[in-house]
Amino acid sequence: MKDRNMKQPKIIDNTENVRAIKEKYGRFYYQDKNALQEAAALWGLKANEHGVTSGISTETVISEKGLSAQIYFAHTRHDHWLIGLSIHTTLTGLAYAPSVWDSIGYADYDIARTEALEQIRVYFMKNATKHDIPVVARSLEKYAHPQLNLF
Repeated sequence: MKDRNMKQPKIIDNTENVRAIKEKYGRFYYQDKNALQEAAALWGLKANEHGVTSGISTETVISEKGLSAQIYFAHTRHDHWLIGLSIHTTLTGLAYAPSVWDSIGYADYDIARTEALEQIRVYFMKNATKHDIPVVARSLEKYAHPQLNLF
């Protein structure tokens, strides 16, 4: 029986557990169906043969002037959240989906969303042009505090 007064951790760190699965199945762990099943069970997720989780929801954070950012969320049966990102500037980009091979998850949606927004902010600060920074800042502010858009 869980003690309702016990604080749950904000970050779910499965680094050691995921590392142990990878070591157990060796160099080509990602091709082993049993390794995939163990990692999926660890997170409480269903996944395709590549470890990408099913049932992903998407939120668009930025979509203007050659800039885009989306957050991908996977909600686990253990009531944790994994994130993925798709971020693009006019010159660079990156994208990854939530996966059973992720080492870090989050205790709730708000924490996952806040972490994803921070990762997006850091990426744009390192990779966007100086002309794009104000657009990114405005977009992130609107997205992080949508109730302010009412005024």
